[in-house]
Amino acid sequence: MRGVLRFRVGRTPVAVQPWFWVTAVLLGLGSRSLLAFVLWPPVLFIAILLHEMGHALAFRRFGSSAAIELHGLGGVTMGRVDRASHDMAVSLAGPFAGFALGVPLWFLTRDVVLFDPSLPVQAAWIAVQLFIWISVFWGLFNVLPMLPVDGGHALDAGLAWWRGHVMTRTTQVVSIITGGAVVLFSLYAWLVLGWAYVTWIMLLAALSLWANISAYRRYRSTARTYGEAINELAGNFGGITGGGGGMAPADDDDIVDLDRERKRRRKTRSVKDDIADALSALERHDRDAAMRAIHAARRQKPGGRTETLLVEIEAWACLAGREADDAARLAEQLPRRHPAKPFLDAGILIVRGDRDGGAEALAQALLAGPDDHSRVLAIELAASEGLTEEVARHLLEQGSGGFEETLRFQQGLKGLGKTAHAAIVDDVILGGA
Repeated sequence: MRGVLRFRVGRTPVAVQPWFWVTAVLLGLGSRSLLAFVLWPPVLFIAILLHEMGHALAFRRFGSSAAIELHGLGGVTMGRVDRASHDMAVSLAGPFAGFALGVPLWFLTRDVVLFDPSLPVQAAWIAVQLFIWISVFWGLFNVLPMLPVDGGHALDAGLAWWRGHVMTRTTQVVSIITGGAVVLFSLYAWLVLGWAYVTWIMLLAALSLWANISAYRRYRSTARTYGEAINELAGNFGGITGGGGGMAPADDDDIVDLDRERKRRRKTRSVKDDIADALSALERHDRDAAMRAIHAARRQKPGGRTETLLVEIEAWACLAGREADDAARLAEQLPRRHPAKPFLDAGILIVRGDRDGGAEALAQALLAGPDDHSRVLAIELAASEGLTEEVARHLLEQGSGGFEETLRFQQGLKGLGKTAHAAIVDDVILGGA
């Protein structure tokens, strides 16, 4: 994307969108002096980058790569953790990175009186005060138990850690109460105390309040915050290579005695067992074993959605054998809105030799498709055909959403053990490929 500043802090790639600077200038319009207005954008950049680096270092501490993007609404650090306790630590690492530097600076400078009126001294003093204000006071707002700020994410993760399953609805209720309280306090401070600088806090809290009320009203079932959907597939179908752990669902009826389940599977084989074997065989590049498992599943005449899933897996087996026409014929049998169709269509283009078209189609599928076995198999196919760089470039062309998806694409490659391909994505992110 044009105008994006890209660099690296240690091993962490950073992208700064042009809108970050626009927002920084607009926020600086309320500065009390011209010098403060000039210093506001660079100080804001340093403070937010420090905040996001706190998140990034926590991700790396827990074994995940990380990437930072600064955009018009602040910043985001992208990585992956599979434990609620790790997610909570990552969420809190950002504001506490700011506290670690901002609070000591505040204590060191609160009683300082300047006698030197020179411009460099004044500029340094104003820069330090701005940094303290952003790091400490914005950090305090950021740890409030209110989605989507870090405190809300930490609360969501902490509840999941405590109870063993995600409690997003409870987090939304707490966020609504907190957002309403902040809006009321900000109105009082603005109208009665004359604190004009709380206007932006009131605006952010109001936006959070509206977003959480809307999300609560749309809520239908417990959200799966941790682990990927492929983990659920592994639980249902008996184990698929790759992926991490996941949190248990909220309903006790869904909890499975794993020892009892293993004993049952040693005695009998089900369609689900055959499907799990087929998917595992595809990830091992063993097309013949996959086809044997598919035929074994069909002998039990499953029908319905299971038969649709078998058609989809057979199409992937055809692509593994570079039989694009057979895969296309099978893909036509799937429902029009079947989630695997975009991935299969991209795979068919790739196998037929349309590299650029296939890479672009796969990028669009990754942006819109679910995190399931089709995504894993499509990433595996793209890597085996040497299309990692092309897919990453098409993703990055999609802006902020594409940047986040690029990191997930990289994580998928690592989950498949393709570290060299994951390094190619790093190069593309930094514009070095």
